Amino acid sequence: MIEAAQIVHRPKSQGVVNLPLQISASIDKPDEFLWAKLYVKRRNDAVFFALPMRGSGRNYFTQIPAQYLVEQGTDYYIEVTLQDRTVITSPSGAPGSFHSITNQPGNVKINISILIPEEGQQLSNDSVKLRASLRGLDFLNKKEKVIVLLDDQQVSADSDYGFISYESAAPIPQGNHTFKIQVLDENNVL
Repeated sequence: MIEAAQIVHRPKSQGVVNLPLQISASIDKPDEFLWAKLYVKRRNDAVFFALPMRGSGRNYFTQIPAQYLVEQGTDYYIEVTLQDRTVITSPSGAPGSFHSITNQPGNVKINISILIPEEGQQLSNDSVKLRASLRGLDFLNKKEKVIVLLDDQQVSADSDYGFISYESAAPIPQGNHTFKIQVLDENNVL
């Protein structure tokens, strides 16, 4: 007996009000795959809205747009159509059953690991590289402005699809240093 293709997906249960949320899934038999869609709605809406999922091979992704992440909550399911036109869903039984997200109001929190050298040592004689993920902010529309500060001085950094990249032009002197990342919305509000 041949096993049917399955969607492998870790459901999202938490979101932030008015911030987009990345959803990803994989198909365990990519040779049978034709296309994938994510269906999403605000908790109180009656109808799901379909979004195409992008990707290749086994892995596919899309973002739930910010307007669907509301305080009342968000519901979604994933639908995959196979080459033989069989439709499979996550969760199974969708749209009668679906994944639910609880959305929290508030600020986005960023965790950055800090490396502390032993006394008399330094991390590197090379330039410093920083890459931070601001998952949840919609960098696809480029409406947000990102400012990176090194020791309270603005430095040049790149932002692309929710990631911030910075590389110092020269080695940073030994000592304590601070990196700050500020994100301004389209109205220049921090």
